[in-house]
Amino acid sequence: MKIYVKELKCYQSLPEEVRKKARISGETCFLIPEELAEGIKDQMERYIRFRGETLSLDSMRGELWRLHALTTFLMDRHRELSSLCDMPLDALNRSLRVWMVKNGYQLSGIHHRLNADTVETKTSPLILYLEKLYAFAEEKEDIPEMEKDIWDLSKLGFPVRNNPVHRRDTLKFTSISQDGIRKESKKAVATTIRYLAIHTLDQQLRAMKRLSAFLARYYPGIVSTGQLNRDIIEDYLTHISTEVSDKKSFRSELTSLKSLMDTIALVTDAPQVRQLFLSSDATDRGKISGFKAYSDEEVKMWNEAILTLPKQIARALIIHQLLGNRIGETLTLKKDCICKRGGHMKVKVFQIKTQTTVYKPAEEKVIALIEKAAKETALTYGEREYIFVNSRNPDLPMTYATVQYHLMKMIRQLDLRNDNGELYGVGTHAFRHTMGRKLTQMHYDDKTIAQLLGHSGLESVHKYRKFGSKELSDETRKMRDHQDGIIERITKEWG
Repeated sequence: MKIYVKELKCYQSLPEEVRKKARISGETCFLIPEELAEGIKDQMERYIRFRGETLSLDSMRGELWRLHALTTFLMDRHRELSSLCDMPLDALNRSLRVWMVKNGYQLSGIHHRLNADTVETKTSPLILYLEKLYAFAEEKEDIPEMEKDIWDLSKLGFPVRNNPVHRRDTLKFTSISQDGIRKESKKAVATTIRYLAIHTLDQQLRAMKRLSAFLARYYPGIVSTGQLNRDIIEDYLTHISTEVSDKKSFRSELTSLKSLMDTIALVTDAPQVRQLFLSSDATDRGKISGFKAYSDEEVKMWNEAILTLPKQIARALIIHQLLGNRIGETLTLKKDCICKRGGHMKVKVFQIKTQTTVYKPAEEKVIALIEKAAKETALTYGEREYIFVNSRNPDLPMTYATVQYHLMKMIRQLDLRNDNGELYGVGTHAFRHTMGRKLTQMHYDDKTIAQLLGHSGLESVHKYRKFGSKELSDETRKMRDHQDGIIERITKEWG
């Protein structure tokens, strides 16, 4: 069976001059072998035509080799299947990985990030193609969404807490290789998805993914959380502390894993699972974990550099600093956010983390920046709900990925380095910490600082004070060492 690229909507909808530049041969096609079962051929044909309606021509051209490789795999290993869904996705995925290794395909690739010299591992496009095709086939077979290995959040039938700045369209359970643990995780997430943020659930599944990979390697007989014991968990804790190098701290990941385990214990009626992790497992003793703030010189350097960015992104980052927001709160500011309360001008800020609205003092320069940003959005995209919008879909707010990309690019181009001479990473939250630390140094009381930053309690303010005290201690130590050096030279001169 041949499906020619020129038949697809992604080609047909292009202007004539663009088609000529595309240089698509009349023979360029997706080839589905006749030897495959009718059910699989039908799934593949429908999927290709669906993708041809939703993707660009360049993207479809990139999928030609993936389909060819996938059909070759199925011909070699699974001619007995009448439908892709006859086999669990994790089993089919494992079979594909084995076939890829034997036939010289890479299971993952290296992607160089723009910030510093870091790299990240990317899953092979062929594996991702199988997952998407499988999810499409499942949908057409009318399998309940929460029984699938990939959940389409728009099809759950109820609203979820999805951060519009860090939006996720799916939840994936495919990386949990143990069938029992995967089913238990689905059951737990199904219980909490109505009130926990999708970002939180995604963190829990990422944490379970790492544990699953460890178990598959060192304890292949484990298929359910009910089979785990404290000795295995302590072995896992030792493993991530001594053999894993891609993270400096596992505090938040272990906290996420413990939360998911606690839910699994409740939904599977296995109270012993709650005893696997101790509270002390997820602590970084003696550290103010992840607490970073900028010096005055660093802030000055940042803001000089920020002015080189596109106007709307520069405005967003300056407003972000002036209000002491979380970045998601800045990017979701609405055009009607300036208001008058109690005789004073305020900025209405919706806090995604706590799902609450706070009102922050609005100085004239903040109001002026917000009004300029809103005016530019209206001129470019028409009247919109948000001040900073997504260029692809102006009805949605600008994504954090957009801000991150431009900051990464700026850091590399301008070679921005901190006071220690190290190349910066992207740390928008450090501006919030900087404001909190500065407010403690100005001797504001805890309640005022909490209100200015939008904290519901005073616990975080104590962290700002502790951080400020640590920095002051470091500065004092430098001065004391300098004085000791002077005294030492004087005493040597005296003999």
